[in-house]
Amino acid sequence: MDPANCGACNTACNSGFICANSACACPVNETDCNSTCFNTNIDPANCGTCNNACAAGEVCANGSCSLQCPAGTTKCGSSCVDTAVDPTNCGTCNNSCSSGFVCTNSNCACPVNETDCNGTCYNTNVDPANCGACNNTCAAGEVCSSGSCVLQCPAGTTK
Repeated sequence: MDPANCGACNTACNSGFICANSACACPVNETDCNSTCFNTNIDPANCGTCNNACAAGEVCANGSCSLQCPAGTTKCGSSCVDTAVDPTNCGTCNNSCSSGFVCTNSNCACPVNETDCNGTCYNTNVDPANCGACNNTCAAGEVCSSGSCVLQCPAGTTK
């Protein structure tokens, strides 16, 4: 089984080939692609079959092209995302947070200093319709300051 004299004298196998049963062949787990041996289970230029190149950013794993995602990310469609903070893939792929919400620790929530009032985020420290709590409306002439309704005196007057 001499690769320099495979099947006949001076019949050399191409580089990377072995001589098996008097014939040049690729080693086990490799495929002959235009006289070059490739492992089509892991070769991104010959993934699964010869000349089947994976797209940019993809890898060949078990003969299939897939997007290799860095640690801490998840493949959602053709992208790698951090489902702990991605508002369109929050906690899992295709789980979008409602408008105004952010993704924090894989859960849709209101941004810091805002409160969820029936699916809408409000800053209850300054919102006169949700002052200190949801649906707590300040009376006419009052403003919401630090979560409390307080009388706003016209300019030049005092309380």
